[in-house]
Amino acid sequence: MGPPEGSLVFPHEPVVRVEGPLAEAQLLETAVLNLINYPTLIATKAARIRLAVNNDTVMEFGLRRAQGPDGGLSGSRAAYIGGADATSNVLAGKMYGIPVRGTHAHSWVMSFEDELTAFRAYAEVYPESCLLLVDTYDTLTSGLPNALTVFKELRAAGHDVRAAVRLDSGDLARLSKAAYRMFSEAGFKDPLIVASNELDEDLIADLKRQGARINSWGVGTHLITSSNWPALGGVYKLMAAQNGDGEWEPRIKLSSNLAKMTDPGRKRVVRYRDEAGHPIGDIMYLVDEEPQSGPLISYVGRHDLSFLMGLDAAAHSEDLLTPVFREGRRVALSPPLDDVRRHAQEQVASLSEEYRRLRNPEIYTVGLSPGLAELKVELIRHAPGVLAREGAEAHEGGR
Repeated sequence: MGPPEGSLVFPHEPVVRVEGPLAEAQLLETAVLNLINYPTLIATKAARIRLAVNNDTVMEFGLRRAQGPDGGLSGSRAAYIGGADATSNVLAGKMYGIPVRGTHAHSWVMSFEDELTAFRAYAEVYPESCLLLVDTYDTLTSGLPNALTVFKELRAAGHDVRAAVRLDSGDLARLSKAAYRMFSEAGFKDPLIVASNELDEDLIADLKRQGARINSWGVGTHLITSSNWPALGGVYKLMAAQNGDGEWEPRIKLSSNLAKMTDPGRKRVVRYRDEAGHPIGDIMYLVDEEPQSGPLISYVGRHDLSFLMGLDAAAHSEDLLTPVFREGRRVALSPPLDDVRRHAQEQVASLSEEYRRLRNPEIYTVGLSPGLAELKVELIRHAPGVLAREGAEAHEGGR
C-alpha cells in the first residue's frame, strides 16, 4: 500500500506498507528505499524551486552533475513531477515525454572566428526559437549587442522572433536588467531572459527580491543533487509479525533517540483537511481503528506520549495509503506522467502559506491516535530489558 504518486508525505509517517513472508519482505528493503528516497528528495527540491520562481519557467539542467546516468534519468523525472517545466536531458524527454529545452554551449561560440558569426549560424538553424548564450566573452560589450544584431536581422527577414538570451555568469540581477532594457528599447517586448549558474531556491528568491528581469531559470547541480540536503533518510522497519494463529502482533524498535523509536503495528494514515481543503494534519491509526471525525480530532505527539492534543476545524478526511499490489498482483495502474505532475502541483498548492515558506515553515502535524499511543507505551514498558531495569531500580530504592 502507498499514496498515489505525487502525493504530499511528511516525516515519521509510513509511505509504503508491505505485507508478506518475512524473508521476502526483507529482501525488498534496499530496492524499496532506493526507489523511493532519491526521487522523493529531488521532487521535493524541485517543488521548493517552483515555490521560489512563482510562475516563471524552470528547466532542469542537472544531467552532467547527476549521480550517474540512472540518477540523471530518475532525477529528471522526479524534478518534472516536483515542478520543473522541462529538462535538458534528451533521453529523459524521449523516455518520459518531458519537454526538452536548452541552449547552445560556449564551445559553439568558441568554434567560430567571432561571436557574431556564431550567433548568425545558430539563428540560421533555429530562426523561430533562437536562444543565445551571451557570456562566452563579455556580456555587456559583446554578447548582448551581438545578440541584438541577430534578433534585428531575424525580424527584418520576416521572422516573428522573441529576443531570448541565457546568462550563465556574472551578476545575474544587473545583467538581466541590462538585457531587458536593451531589448525593450529596440522594440522587442517581453524578452526571454534565462539564468543559470549554480542556482537554488534561496538564490532565486534573492534575485527576485532584487528585481532581476529573469523569467526562466535553468537549475542544475543544486537540483539534481539536492546539495543542501543530499539524502532522504527513509527507513524500512518491521512493525508487526503474525503468530502461529495468524494473528498480527505489533513490534517496536526502541532507541534513546525518541525520533528513531518506531511506531508499532499495522497502520493507516488519515489526512485531515479544513473547509477550504487545506491539509491540517495527518494522524496514524491502527488498521482496525475507526478514524475520528471532526471538527476536533484528538491525537498524541510522537515525542511526548503523555500529552493529548487536538486538530481543530477538521472538515474532511482521506486515507493516504491505498492498495498498489494485492496477493502479488498489481491493482493500481500508474497514471500518465503529466497527471502525476498535475497531482503534485495541486497537492503543494493546497498547503496553507505558512507550510510553504522556504525558511522556518510551520511544522506540519503528524500524530498518533490515542489508541496507537497507548499501544506504543505498553510495548515500551514491556520491551525486553525494560522490566529488568525497572525492577533493579525498585530493589535499590527499597534498601
